[in-house]
Amino acid sequence: MKGAFAIREVLENFSGGRVIIGVTSTPFKCPPAPSETAPMVHDYLTARGLRDKSEIVLVMPLGAPIPPSPAASQALLAAFAGRGISWHPDRLVRELDGLAHSAQRR
Repeated sequence: MKGAFAIREVLENFSGGRVIIGVTSTPFKCPPAPSETAPMVHDYLTARGLRDKSEIVLVMPLGAPIPPSPAASQALLAAFAGRGISWHPDRLVRELDGLAHSAQRR
């Protein structure tokens, strides 16, 4: 719950740039959640007039957004492409560097 309130504040103060939605460890409880979050961030930034100033990147350790459902995965990948969301499968975010504004992935 604490994290949800923290990200709300970050998004409210966001004025454009790179948004990385990344999984940092495995296993994780809800594999579809990051794939659902990316289009919601797109919609939020669009509504605030910030989408043209922003890049959305989704980094996941899975080879498909929802591995047990190839059809749902294909629909999500099409949705990402249509919204300009960058998809990076089979990777984990390993380290964040706040000073350099970067994420290291494996």
